[in-house]
Amino acid sequence: MLWIVDTRYALLLPLSLIVVGLISRLLKKNGPAPPLPPGPPRLPFFGNALAMDPKNPWKTYAAWGAKYGDLFYVRFFNQDVVVINSEKIAKELLEKRSSNYSDRPFIATRVAFGWNYSFAFTPYGKEWRLARRFFHQSFREEASLNFRPMQLRKAHQLLKSLIETPQNHVAHFGAFAASVGMSASYDYDVGPRDEPFLGIIEKVVYGLRFMTPETTLILSAFPFLLRLPAWLPGAGMRRAATRSVQYITELVETPLRYVEKNMAAGTAGQSLTSDLLRRKADKKYDDAEFDQALRQASWTAFLAATDTTSSALLFFILAMVLHPHVQERARREIDAVVGKDRLPDFDDQPSLPYIEAIAREVARWKPIVPLGVAHATTNSDVYEGYYIPKGATVVANTWAMSRNETLYPDASSFIPERFLDSNGRLLDPESPSYIFGFGRRICPGRYAAEASVWAVVASTLAVLEFSKAKDAQGKDIDFMPTSSVGLTRHPDPFPCCITPRAGVDSEKLARLVGSTMA
Repeated sequence: MLWIVDTRYALLLPLSLIVVGLISRLLKKNGPAPPLPPGPPRLPFFGNALAMDPKNPWKTYAAWGAKYGDLFYVRFFNQDVVVINSEKIAKELLEKRSSNYSDRPFIATRVAFGWNYSFAFTPYGKEWRLARRFFHQSFREEASLNFRPMQLRKAHQLLKSLIETPQNHVAHFGAFAASVGMSASYDYDVGPRDEPFLGIIEKVVYGLRFMTPETTLILSAFPFLLRLPAWLPGAGMRRAATRSVQYITELVETPLRYVEKNMAAGTAGQSLTSDLLRRKADKKYDDAEFDQALRQASWTAFLAATDTTSSALLFFILAMVLHPHVQERARREIDAVVGKDRLPDFDDQPSLPYIEAIAREVARWKPIVPLGVAHATTNSDVYEGYYIPKGATVVANTWAMSRNETLYPDASSFIPERFLDSNGRLLDPESPSYIFGFGRRICPGRYAAEASVWAVVASTLAVLEFSKAKDAQGKDIDFMPTSSVGLTRHPDPFPCCITPRAGVDSEKLARLVGSTMA
């Protein structure tokens, strides 16, 4: 009898363990959720909005990150915001978990300001995928090589403008960037003095300041600001939105009509838009979807090339003015590899590692998009024990990543040598890749953008010198560099002097350009 009782207890033991396991799972499932990432204290309603530095939000995020960690949580009004200050964490979330982190947050200004023509801000889905597919076909790494002859030609035109009227260098760099973008997108040649067209581009680019996460979150909390009558005092936002839509629509439709006209006449050159219009006859896509994706792909390609490239090149000039020794080393490398009887071309790129290091250091030193373009979560997630809510805005602080003292000692200084080994060879071939974003939302035009910057850096350093401007007494004019505020960052005008290298004039430049194009 005792043996029978013990056997019954023995049979009950596994069943008891199963019941206890189920109860434990149930309690765990219904137990407290993981905590949000740490972050600064928040005020009722405003959250952390009033604690932000509106001119340098990336610096505020970096300061909070130093206190709360490389992944932290803030709240702006009713919106959850998760900030990432680490390249490692950004890759783990935005790349390895890209299916959950490829959306965009609701951007209150996107449609109101006409930026729905840019697929960079389009929510993740069918519309975005089609536009990006169209874009990728022309700007993937292999295809972007087709633009290089044009990019070199435009860089040489830039040299001529800088020698003739160096005081207008800001406009010349803007014209170069716009010309490259319009040529690639529409086979439209923007002349260096096409002032009306360039003026509209400048106004559109200026409107990017309304696309920052901080601005859009404020407008999401106070949507009535975009519905005020335009005549009402204080309705500046509404008036700005009306003008922005007008300018963007003109920039989208005018070059498209130009390509359509040339195609009808049989004179259209190769461009992203003409290639897509030829494919429209295949009827693989709904006409309305195709037309929208075509406009988004073409205009995004043009705008991205124009805004970011011109800013990067102006920061390059700033770096050269402040660091003349960098120019000297670069010219020695160019003279040794290329000589003085022609200009550098892309075949020389592997043999000019210091030129490449300068281009990379410009990108790291002054990130053009210091906070990237915000991502959003499709579903809630848990990372390292922290809860990330569904629909949260996720900001990758590129500026903080560029200031990682472990990777970049003396990170605030401009030191191209940090990308070279002791033998002068390039280190990581893709560093710093984070400046172009992460995951499925990484900039698809990065290869063409890098080529444009390299072409100008190599060409200008071969024939020009950059120095501080001098006052009436011949003394250097010192200045403190400052930058404008917006989604993209631009250097404010600074005094500088651009002169040809000894022995280089318009005639010599014409010979150099001719030898390169031969």
